[in-house]
Amino acid sequence: MIFGINQLRNIKLKLLAIYKAPYKYLNYYINRSYFNGLRNLYRGKRAFVIGNGPSLCFDDLDKLKDDLTIASNKIYLAFEHTCWRPTYYTVCDPLVWEKVKNKIPDSFDSVIIEDTPYLPCEPDSNIQIRTWRVKGLVQNPYQGTPGFSCNFNTGIFNGYSVTYINLQLAAHLGANPIYLIGCDHHYSGEEPLPANSEVVVKKDQVNHFIKGYREPGEVVYNAPLSDLTQAFANARAYADDNNLEILNATRGGHLEVFDRVHFDDLFDKSPSS
Repeated sequence: MIFGINQLRNIKLKLLAIYKAPYKYLNYYINRSYFNGLRNLYRGKRAFVIGNGPSLCFDDLDKLKDDLTIASNKIYLAFEHTCWRPTYYTVCDPLVWEKVKNKIPDSFDSVIIEDTPYLPCEPDSNIQIRTWRVKGLVQNPYQGTPGFSCNFNTGIFNGYSVTYINLQLAAHLGANPIYLIGCDHHYSGEEPLPANSEVVVKKDQVNHFIKGYREPGEVVYNAPLSDLTQAFANARAYADDNNLEILNATRGGHLEVFDRVHFDDLFDKSPSS
């Protein structure tokens, strides 16, 4: 029997699916057990969700060395300047994943990523990978009301930002209150475009806490600020209905969905135990 190229490709894909199936199901139960273990692990403790905006300060990160913190993407670029390290580290952008996946083992033992074909989790990975499930439509952060989840095992909502994912992780951990820092909610030099549009980084375009975070000519996804704002409004609505405090301790920036607090005022007394 003679097979065409397309037939051979389909056979190869089916064989690969059969090969990976046992690992896929085993990984599902491992991750479910992992997230079960995290559920409400930090009930009533405060947490900080770290954005990578230009307002993020190395000195502020060092103040958080004893706090529960969640950070993402290229936050490891701060490590030469601070003794602080995040409690949990996440990635949800496939373009970012390709750029960091070979670098993060130098800084992290584990990473939490979105369970999609674009962020592959292979058995031979040299870091411990935990995956979460997306609830509802990936491209619709407003599915359901208010589109925010506090349980990773039932699925969480995609809000076009890893920060939105990290807020849900903090809620899954039982943290309360949750503070945002480094969330400037503004990307200079970017035009309003539909979500998931690929854009090219321009020269002298600085939207992060350290020079060189993005290089000129680098291809990235745009930041659809109107969609992000609506997603954060969903988080605020959920918080208001569930006695959860999400507060913005960013130094400046443009995010006004959450009530603001001054970062320095959070350290007038010792962190909550």
